[in-house]
Amino acid sequence: MFLNRFAYRRVAAFSLAFMLGVAMLAGCSQTASNPKVDPSKFALYEHPIEMRFHFATDKPTDGYMKVTDPDGQTAYVEPIPLLTEQDVQSAIAQRDTQDRPCVLVTFKDAAGARLKAITADSIGEKMAIFVDDELVSCPKIMSAIGSRAQISGDFTEERAQEIASLLNTHPNR
Repeated sequence: MFLNRFAYRRVAAFSLAFMLGVAMLAGCSQTASNPKVDPSKFALYEHPIEMRFHFATDKPTDGYMKVTDPDGQTAYVEPIPLLTEQDVQSAIAQRDTQDRPCVLVTFKDAAGARLKAITADSIGEKMAIFVDDELVSCPKIMSAIGSRAQISGDFTEERAQEIASLLNTHPNR
């Protein structure tokens, strides 16, 4: 049976949600704390950071969320994320080629492979990136995205460092 691109995305998104649910249930029986997390790093924050990657389009699509991207353009975002902060292996704040603050994210192996396979079939479409429910970027997919992605938004250097730090110390990773 062949699936069109949109059906494939829905199956992939459902599979991702199912796997995350199973992983979360499996983690419920563990009583040990996560040794990677330094609780003092969260003292200044009300909650851990959330990051989501979604497919997006310029055209109204049933079931998609209407948002305004940072450039003031309307985009329609698929409601189920392809990746979340739980798929992040590491993050660093740096500067992009135009000397603007950005965050370089490295994904876990399985997430990077999944992202590469899905984006290879979606060149020319958009990817919406949310940080704490704020749409920070909605770039066009120019090539397959693998295990690393640069997130550029209207960040200050401090905000880029904060995002990277919170991703690196997220308790659900």
